[in-house]
Amino acid sequence: MIAVTRLSVSPTARWGHWSLTRSTMSRRRAADVHLLAAVELTPGATLWTYDKRLHQAAEDLSLAAARG
Repeated sequence: MIAVTRLSVSPTARWGHWSLTRSTMSRRRAADVHLLAAVELTPGATLWTYDKRLHQAAEDLSLAAARG
């Protein structure tokens, strides 16, 4: 537990953590945008997902599948 505490206080560790998080989030958003675009370009397609943000984006674009 001491090693974890020291690591969490280290500025380098924090920067690395946030950098990784931002990178992961950017890739995730890019993948979501590509997925929404693919659904938009596919006639009759809708998107069904458990992801709340992605589902909201699909609803905003009238691409969300009805949940049943």
